[in-house]
Amino acid sequence: MKGLWLKAFVSFASYSLISSCGGGGGGSPTIRADLYITDAQENTYQSVIVRIYEINLCSDNACQSKINLFTNQQGVEIDLKRLENVMQYLNTGDIPQGTYNRLEVILDKNLSVDNNPAQFNSISQTNKPNTVYCHADNKCHIRFNGIVQPFSVGKFAVDFDLKQFQINQNTSPWTVTDLLMKPLTPAEVGNRGFVLFLTVNSMGNDSFTGSWMSRTYTVSLNQSTTCSINHTFYSGQQCLQHLQRDMCYMVRVRQDPSAYTSLIASDISSAPQRLCVR
Repeated sequence: MKGLWLKAFVSFASYSLISSCGGGGGGSPTIRADLYITDAQENTYQSVIVRIYEINLCSDNACQSKINLFTNQQGVEIDLKRLENVMQYLNTGDIPQGTYNRLEVILDKNLSVDNNPAQFNSISQTNKPNTVYCHADNKCHIRFNGIVQPFSVGKFAVDFDLKQFQINQNTSPWTVTDLLMKPLTPAEVGNRGFVLFLTVNSMGNDSFTGSWMSRTYTVSLNQSTTCSINHTFYSGQQCLQHLQRDMCYMVRVRQDPSAYTSLIASDISSAPQRLCVR
């Protein structure tokens, strides 16, 4: 079976965290949460595209009481292959301090693996921390079943360890038959850069503006910036000459896009329009 890793990072601002077994209850102090998706995958697949609708923290086992970290009614499509050792910024929100018993990701039942249609299956196995349940509306939830609590140092990471990701390629469509999700320590996060999928709004002499999820960024280029536009490589200011308005690009940066809207691009590459959300 083929393997793949996906990681979702919830980065908490530097507040003093007070544990509360009723996490998510009314009146609790809140902290800021920055949500990312990243991948540390093997070179098994060329493209793995999933559509994510929600990411929630639950304070009860059945996820009836939840705090929403991210939601998008149309769903955001993410190509996991493009996120090797970089984090894609999704959203920032407030959550009550406390202890949570589940992390829940709601995503489309259908995904694409190397342009082949595939589907998630409901999965419930004894002595494993994850359950997957698919609903009649063609959405599935994946839950990590165990205490989910922010680290006092200010960062918390959850790893969808899809090294255990298994696909049955003998079915049509292909079916995902197993996966594993677990929390990570801050040390396991490492020194990753960041990536955004931006739709170009305008271009200047040495920068361009682009949008993601109603947030506008100004991206500067310098001599060390590299780019791959329609399979042709450029560097520095040459990149700007080949960018086009209203087109989608994957932009790698070192600055955290949750904290800054003025960024410096280290690399820019063409991306399918479906990966950009204005």
